[in-house]
Amino acid sequence: MSRADKDTAQKKTPQQKPAQQDPDTSIEKLSARYAAFDALQSITRDGLSLDEAFEQALKKQGIEGGRERAFARQVLMSTLRHIPAIDKIMNQNMDKQLEDRDLATRNWLRLGLAQVLFMEIEDRAAVHSTVELMGQSRDKGVRNKKGLANAVLRNTVRTKDKKLAQIKNPLTSLAAWLRKRWTSNYGSETVLSIARQALVEPPVDLSLKPGERAEKWAETLGGKAMGTSVVRLDKAGDIARLEGYEDGKWWVQDVAATIPARLLGDVKGKDVADLCAAPGGKTLQLAAQGAHVFAIDRSGQRLKRLRDNLKRTGLTAQIVEADALDWMPGQTFEHILLDAPCSATGTIRRHPDLAINKTSGDIIGLSGLQAKLLRRAFDHLAPQGTLLYCTCSLEPEEGEEVINAFLQEQPTAQNTPITADEIAPIPASAITDSGFVRTIPCMLEDDGGMDGFFMARLTKKV
Repeated sequence: MSRADKDTAQKKTPQQKPAQQDPDTSIEKLSARYAAFDALQSITRDGLSLDEAFEQALKKQGIEGGRERAFARQVLMSTLRHIPAIDKIMNQNMDKQLEDRDLATRNWLRLGLAQVLFMEIEDRAAVHSTVELMGQSRDKGVRNKKGLANAVLRNTVRTKDKKLAQIKNPLTSLAAWLRKRWTSNYGSETVLSIARQALVEPPVDLSLKPGERAEKWAETLGGKAMGTSVVRLDKAGDIARLEGYEDGKWWVQDVAATIPARLLGDVKGKDVADLCAAPGGKTLQLAAQGAHVFAIDRSGQRLKRLRDNLKRTGLTAQIVEADALDWMPGQTFEHILLDAPCSATGTIRRHPDLAINKTSGDIIGLSGLQAKLLRRAFDHLAPQGTLLYCTCSLEPEEGEEVINAFLQEQPTAQNTPITADEIAPIPASAITDSGFVRTIPCMLEDDGGMDGFFMARLTKKV
């Protein structure tokens, strides 16, 4: 809802006053709901990422922050996390299924059903706001289907307990293609645990600069120390308002993502290449450990975020905007970290949109890119040097298979097994028989889980 629409809505007839007085259907909440719809459209129709779609939607609606932003994100995330289950309930409530051209109507219903089924919002407010906003749509097809939406939502409200029982199993909300892949790779019990973790808002992990004590910051911020250098917050709120943010004492980085940089060993005073570096958590780690970091990434927009974090934390790195496949450094490196572009299925807790915009076919294409990047990175590695390859993917094609194929084709490459004591506080069960690291979202489940990662450490013999 634009600012002009808000002004118009405030001048509506007295019949609408109760809705305006209800905090769940206030003008601000309606605007936030419209932002959630706009973002959902961009994700499902245009293939935009969650973060890009959400930021664009907020800007379009003139939402800068605060409760409006938080509510819009809550509605959007609740919807994305449960789309397969929501679609199942939606289809049960319609004699004739919506056509592909009715995507906007489908997305309004998804948002409405998410509020009814999964959010602590009054049912009346969820129904009324959805129908109200559909009635204000510029899309005639959407306006014509507000009666259908009203019927579907009200029927769901009347039969809510029954509907919730039908989708109680977390697997109901897991995309079919991921469920099939993960069952084959990890087994049904593990997949159930991953699916359960994917439906929960993940905690926020803060990676501390060297010299900062985790116990002290855990007490200060009301969190929990995860080892000696990470603090976990169950409810972080506005990150920029937390103590220590402006002073650059820490940065946001999932506990699993803190491991790769540590596996390179002592990098103090050494040149380290961080390939595909943005948004830069690992660059910050390496710089904080005293390395001279060359941070390479092809995305200028993502590198801007890295520059901002370097400035905030008082750390330095040499930033190079370039494709890692084309970059010619003119030197070799004793240490290289390659965080290769991947399907990111290990981050499904934070990015449920990937289940919509990614397919098994994407994984095949990405594995080819990863193999090329690994070969090029190895070319830049000095004799006896160490290369750490990682992806935030749960797919073997982007992890174990890439490394095993490379070891077979490259006689000077040697696998250097990673040991359990190197990855604390991550459980030792993450170490595979080959000495790789394979984390999955349901590890540390009682503490809020973690991102899924694959890591392998290679050495160049000569």
